[in-house]
Amino acid sequence: MVDCDWSNLPEELLNLIAARLFSIVELKRFSSICTSWRSSVSDVNRNNPFPNRPLIHFNPIPPSETIQHDDDFYSFEPGAFLSRAAFFRVTLSSSPRKGWMIKSDVDINSGRFRLLDPLSRFRLRNSSESIDLLQFTISEIREAYAVLNDAKGRIPIFGFQRSALVKVKQGEDHHHGVLGIGRDGKINYWYGNVLKELEKMGDHFSDIIVHKGVTYVLDIQGIVWLINSDLEISMFETSLDENITNSYWGDLRFVEGCGEL
Repeated sequence: MVDCDWSNLPEELLNLIAARLFSIVELKRFSSICTSWRSSVSDVNRNNPFPNRPLIHFNPIPPSETIQHDDDFYSFEPGAFLSRAAFFRVTLSSSPRKGWMIKSDVDINSGRFRLLDPLSRFRLRNSSESIDLLQFTISEIREAYAVLNDAKGRIPIFGFQRSALVKVKQGEDHHHGVLGIGRDGKINYWYGNVLKELEKMGDHFSDIIVHKGVTYVLDIQGIVWLINSDLEISMFETSLDENITNSYWGDLRFVEGCGEL
């Protein structure tokens, strides 16, 4: 076996590797290996190292901005924002067959990474302050989104209990917006300071997901629907088999496994 000095890899090769990293955690792990590897990512845009995952800056929603549903109103606080978390599979580099799942996000005030409870958005209080990334292999599973009223809040707001980042067509261009399902089962849309309820879609939805670039929503009867870039909805499949749901339709969720939905 021929020994290789990994610190002397060609800069062009290091740039190609860095450009294909899949998460900020992997980017930090890559840059921590040695000086030459760290310098190869020095030109990366620190504010947005992954251009294919655009940062979303929503304009503050005016305090008077509301969505009406039935006889009630609910509103956004001026500081409402889109929180982005990610699920990762973590394995020991020495034992890749065994692993566990973690969830993390970035504190919008300090910019520091935080470990979260995988079943909620609450911070793990007893987690280690530092982790040696060289001891672990970390693979991103998928991102998760939530619309929160403030940085300290961890509970999604009424109109966006389940959220997805989507591309919406506007004229000849496309921009990123947020589709969400409220506690009332209705679908809401948010882009910049535009906030509206998609009334024609009804009030009977339980989950939403973007899978391989396609936006799917699931209703309480187990019927899968598609929403296109013009925010038009169409039926994708008929109701799920009753044996799958055990006759209970009210709290259905999408599940991804092995790349399939």
